Parts: sequence; C-alpha cells; structure tokens
Amino acid sequence: MKILQEIKPSEKEIEKSNKVLISLVKDLKQNLKNCSIVIGGSFAKDTWLSGNHDIDLFIKFNYLKFKDKDISEFLKNNLKKIKYKIVHGSRDYLQVKKKGFQFELIPVLDIKTISQAKNITDLSPFHTTWVKKNVKNTDEIRIAKKFFKENELYGAETHLKGFSGYTIEILVAHYKSFYNLIKSASQWKKNEFIDTKKYYKNKVLGLKNINKARLSTLIVIDPIQKERNTSAALSNKNYNKFIQLSKDYLRNPNEDFFKSKKINFKLIKENYKDSKIARLKIKSLKEKEDIAGAKILKVQNHIYKKLKNEGFTVHDHDISWNGKIVSYFIIKDEVLPDYKKHYGPPIKENKHLELFKQKWKDYKLKNEGPRVYIEIKRKHKKLKSFLKNLLKKDSIIKNNVRKIRLKLL
Repeated sequence: MKILQEIKPSEKEIEKSNKVLISLVKDLKQNLKNCSIVIGGSFAKDTWLSGNHDIDLFIKFNYLKFKDKDISEFLKNNLKKIKYKIVHGSRDYLQVKKKGFQFELIPVLDIKTISQAKNITDLSPFHTTWVKKNVKNTDEIRIAKKFFKENELYGAETHLKGFSGYTIEILVAHYKSFYNLIKSASQWKKNEFIDTKKYYKNKVLGLKNINKARLSTLIVIDPIQKERNTSAALSNKNYNKFIQLSKDYLRNPNEDFFKSKKINFKLIKENYKDSKIARLKIKSLKEKEDIAGAKILKVQNHIYKKLKNEGFTVHDHDISWNGKIVSYFIIKDEVLPDYKKHYGPPIKENKHLELFKQKWKDYKLKNEGPRVYIEIKRKHKKLKSFLKNLLKKDSIIKNNVRKIRLKLL
C-alpha cells in the first residue's frame, strides 16, 4: 500500500531515534543502578508510525525488594540532572523530553507471573512480549493504526472511547492482516467475542468469567489475562462507526480512509435545513491529555443538558479530537416562547411541594401529570444570546476549558 511509505519510519529516522534512546538510557543507568531499563510500547514492538516520537521505557524494580514500596517516588528521588514532568495516574510515571523525543519513564515491578502484578502497568511488558511473538508483519499494524487514528477511533481514554493500541495489535494478530480485520469487522454483530488464545470453549463461558463492569459491545480477551476485556472502554457509537467504515472501505478501498477529515459542516447544513450549527473551538487545560479531554467531554454534555433544559431542540452533537478540538451542536432554528415551564416536585411529596410553593408564591401553580410547575419568563429566547451568556458566565465551562469560542453556522 502506498500509505505505508508515508507512515513507516525511514532508516534515518530509526537511526536518530536509537541514538537519542541510547543516550538517555545511559544517563538513566547512572542514576538507577539497581533497576533494569527495558524499551516498551510501539517502539519495542516495531509498530510505531513515522513522526511519532513518544517512546516508553519500563523501569523495572526488583519484586521482592519493592513490592510494598512506592516505586514512583523512588524513581523521582533517584533521577539526578534529568529534567522530568510527573504524570499522575494509578501509578505516577515521568515524562522526559530530549532532542525532539518524548520518553515515558514507567516504573513497574519486575514480575514473573501475572498474579504478582500490583498495578495494571506491571503487565505492560507482558503485552509487549506477546505482540512481538505473535505479530508476523508489523507493517500490518502500522496500516491499521493509521486507519483508526485518522477516523478518530484510536485511543481508549475516557473522552475518546475508542480502540487502544494494544486492542488493535491483538485484532491484527488474530485476523493476520489489516485487510482481513476489515473484512471480518464488516460482518461483526452486537457483543462480538474474540478470544485469540481460545481460553474459553464458547462465548457464554467467556462472558461469565469477565468482570461485568468490563463488558462492552465488543469483547476482546486479553491473551495474557483471560479475565480482561481489552476493549472495555469502546463506546457503541465507535464500534458501529468502525463496522460501517469497514463496509465502506471494502466497497471502495482508497487512500482517503487514511487521511484526517475535517467536519463537513456544509453537508450537515444540507441534512438539517431547519437548523443552526453551534461550532465551538476549544483549547484544553494544560493537563494530562486524558484528564483535559475528560473535562472537555464534561463541558460538552453540560452544554447539551443546558440547551435541552432551556427548551431548544438538539438534533445531534459531537466532538472532533483530530488536531484542533472542535465541538458542535445541531440545533433547531427557532425563537422560543416568552415563557418556559419550571418544574417542581411530584405532587405526593408534600414536604418538598410546600417548599416549592413558598419559594414561588408569586407564581400560579399548575399540574402536569404527577408533577407541578410554574411558568417563568425566559431571559433568552434566541439561541445566540443563550449560548453567549452560557459560555461567558457558566462556572462548569469556565473551570474545565482554557478557551472556548462560538460561531453559529
């Protein structure tokens, strides 16, 4: 495939990466004499994409000596003359920048069996080993990763709800190639079950053994941990999106599927002729990506609820994370009535009903089914004034994004 020429690192890029890597490892070994340093992630698996200069380094600590100790703290305290940034998580890790590369220094216990793991990150070296043993052609994974990335399906973080890199690697290993994965995915149904190690005789037995909180519309059994579903974070929306993209690709395979796409607002306008599009350009807070992303998602859902509660008809809403963050809402173009219903408690809740009456004693109380309501005058009947006021004054929005800019289309 032509796309492979663009995404596969050149010999020159590999040589430069190795040079910087060797230099950093040398510095680390001088500071961490009692630890072993192992390359991990896509760099170790040889599945990294050209231009992606993030490299994982596992800092392995002796299990018996450190199993009950804070190895993150030990790592921080023993790095001298190396500048780093702390990234908080279930176990803190460090980021080090060097000559255009970003290294993740991930402290793990040097375990021999899965049961010894004290944290999910302790299992990461096992993932690397499995992929290296079971993927015959790493270029197939490169192609798959590019496909998922450009179609905004890559990443299992809370705000993305897509496919993790490890899940993609398992799928490519299971189906042997990117094309076979696409061909099979086009036929996937709800609760597709993939068990590449054949831990379970059938799907029913597999579902019984997986943590119920980790079930999702796609079940991909972790080949090194049979109770774990690696695709637990995947949303139904993104699962269905991938199935449809697979069908589209099979009908007309071309390079456009591997290119980043801007939101086609013109097409949206054609499909929703009676509506306005509220486009929001957002700058995230300067925090860890998944934390900042989760806060943007919180803002998105908050705006949606505010619009609905005010009485606006919201047809759809979404966020694009590729490059600059763009959020949008498709809202019926209308002027709302002068008055809106403000609901109180159910009629049978006497105590709360009395409090509601006292608070709104100057308003006529009305019934609607089991609840009461009053009619109050709207402050904003038009979409533009409502949104401008909301974005300017709402504390949830102001506290969870760095900057947000509105344009109505």
